[in-house]
Amino acid sequence: MSVAERADLGRRLAENPLLTARDVAPSQPALEVVSVFNAATAIIDDEVILLLRVAERPRSDVELPPGAFTLDFSGPHPVRKPLPHAYTKDDVIGMAYMDASSEPPSVRVAYLPRDLPGLDLRDPRGIRYKNASGPQLMVNEGYQDYLAQISHLRVARSRDGVHFTVDEDVSLGPDVALEEYGIEDPRVTYIDGMFHVTYVSVSRWGITTSLATTADFRTYDRKGVIFLPDHKDVGR
Repeated sequence: MSVAERADLGRRLAENPLLTARDVAPSQPALEVVSVFNAATAIIDDEVILLLRVAERPRSDVELPPGAFTLDFSGPHPVRKPLPHAYTKDDVIGMAYMDASSEPPSVRVAYLPRDLPGLDLRDPRGIRYKNASGPQLMVNEGYQDYLAQISHLRVARSRDGVHFTVDEDVSLGPDVALEEYGIEDPRVTYIDGMFHVTYVSVSRWGITTSLATTADFRTYDRKGVIFLPDHKDVGR
């Protein structure tokens, strides 16, 4: 391939279209969108499709909702329990996660007291907890790491490749236990009339790759995890 041919592979549009967090509605009132990035791209007929990674975090500017709950980390798995009424929004840190035990599985927000013994909030990207006793002390020296954000995939559509409209609803969201911290970084490959979407599934057990297929980016057939943790990167 010549230099001229390589140069023609891609070009930046003069309009330099950008999508930001302000262009995307949060998936629920308790969350706020903090970033939109790592989009996969496809073209269907005369429509340009972007499958966006949308990262959200719990809002810290609103009062705690009625029935707010926290998580008990003392056992092998976090357990929901009521948050004592004495806490206010300034006394807690919100943590969003996908609750696989609910029907259907849904993203929930738990509120962790900032004075919880063993809680480490020094890294804004995550929430670290060290269990001083119990079965988790034998795993990773008792440390458990959780993400401060949770991601899902959302479609943006355009007729001209410059002006995009973002769908109101989540296109693909966390659905199983191996996606409890969200799904990230989609890649799209077109094979035999079907778009194959690989994406990263994230949980406390690690990161891995999952697969879904779609013909129209409106309905999806989820195939599930295709690699064991920790395997993230796949070709396109």
